[in-house]
Amino acid sequence: MILTGYADEAATALLNQLEAFHRYKIMNMELRTVEGRYLTAFSENEMKEIGKMIAHSGITVSSITTDIGRQDITLDFAPHFERFKKFVEAAHLTGTNSLKIFSFEISELEDIAQYKAKIYEQLGQMADYAHSQGMILQHINENTTFG
Repeated sequence: MILTGYADEAATALLNQLEAFHRYKIMNMELRTVEGRYLTAFSENEMKEIGKMIAHSGITVSSITTDIGRQDITLDFAPHFERFKKFVEAAHLTGTNSLKIFSFEISELEDIAQYKAKIYEQLGQMADYAHSQGMILQHINENTTFG
């Protein structure tokens, strides 16, 4: 059995997250935020340091949980996709090949059917890019998203 959990629910600071996981002998972590920030908020050098700290601790990152896909489907996808690529880079730097994403906010839309093709197209672009980078995407289902 493999046990994992959200690191940011144990603590805000990475060092404290790692200490909590060691204390409870949980050797796999779901990485979502560090210092209250998603991983895309860190520079490449900062991400390398985060990756080194995690590797040195002996804990494995089982997956990175993102907020990708938690934007309204009617907004411009290009900047969102660039941010997605940064999450892929963060995954590489933390030693995981797994990213969790959402499938676009639709709760305020009156005619969801008209956005279905756009949602599939954008999810497809992310899936294709993830696959080309050796990543596995996992879907987080939420009542305000298309999933």
